[in-house]
Amino acid sequence: MKIFKFSKKGQTLFQGYFPKCYNQFEDCEIVMGVRELFNVFSDPVRLKIVELLKERDWTPSQLAEELGLSRPTITHHLNLMRNAGVVNCTKQGKEVICSLEETVFQEILEFAARFLRKKGGENED
Repeated sequence: MKIFKFSKKGQTLFQGYFPKCYNQFEDCEIVMGVRELFNVFSDPVRLKIVELLKERDWTPSQLAEELGLSRPTITHHLNLMRNAGVVNCTKQGKEVICSLEETVFQEILEFAARFLRKKGGENED
C-alpha cells in the first residue's frame, strides 16, 4: 500500500542516504514520507501557509497575494505540502482551492506532543 507520493528527486536522495533500506519498499516509503513531512515544516514560508490554512481555505493566488510571493513560488510550496499529505488542493471550476488536511495535521501535533513529553521525562498518562 502506497502511503506517500514521492518526487523523483526525493527518491534519489533517499537512495543515497538510506541504501540498506532502499530495497525494503514499505520501510523506505515510511522513512521517505517522514523525511518529506519534516521537510514541509522546516521552511518558514510553508509554516506561514499552514497558519493561514488553519483559519480557512485559500486559492494559490490568494496565498501569493497575502504572503507577498509569486504564484509559482506558492505553487511549489503547495506541491511539496500536498506530496507530504499535509495539504489538499481541489479544482472547483477555474479555481484551485487548498485546505489543510486536518486529520494528518492533528496526528502530527499529537506525535510531536508525545515526543516532547517523552524527551522531557513526562509520562503520557
